[in-house]
Amino acid sequence: MTMIDSMHTLVFLGTPGEAPGWEKWIADRGDVVVPVAVTLLAALIVHILANWIVGRTARRMDAKGFVWSGTIASSVRAPLGTAIWVIAVSMAAVTIIEPNVVNHKEHIGVVRVMQARLGLILAIGAWFVTRAIKHVEARFADKAADSEALDLTAVRAIGNFAKVFVWLLALLVALQSYGVNMTAVITVGGAGGFALSFAF
Repeated sequence: MTMIDSMHTLVFLGTPGEAPGWEKWIADRGDVVVPVAVTLLAALIVHILANWIVGRTARRMDAKGFVWSGTIASSVRAPLGTAIWVIAVSMAAVTIIEPNVVNHKEHIGVVRVMQARLGLILAIGAWFVTRAIKHVEARFADKAADSEALDLTAVRAIGNFAKVFVWLLALLVALQSYGVNMTAVITVGGAGGFALSFAF
């Protein structure tokens, strides 16, 4: 038997007298089934309540003429629900990967889940802001269609610029959180932008 075969036997079949590796892994995490189920059930309940509250608030704000409050409430509905599930699923994943809280900082799987959650939360935040910009842009576009005081093309251009800026900002914050040297990235981006502006 080669060394690779021996390692395969140790990982998947375990040592003599022990359960196979994957069965032992599942057996060791039998106590986390209830906490994971409670976490996901709580997320479902919170999502339903948040969706109902935000939807009701948005309708009431629109009915009473609070345009901007209604816009924010309408924009936050989908991102808030997604954020609830991202947090709940990541908490459940961390619990399954490493049930012992003391070892969370040292476990590479837990660290990767935390990094993924941070990136998704930043993306959700950018999604919410761009949704709000889109709603505001739509309201100004309606006003521009009925009035000559606003230029529809300018409204669209400003809205698109703002949305691109938000996504770029979220990307830069995420990269910095992951340890990327942002000085080099900004320098390269600035040089590239200068070259493009000079070329055109």
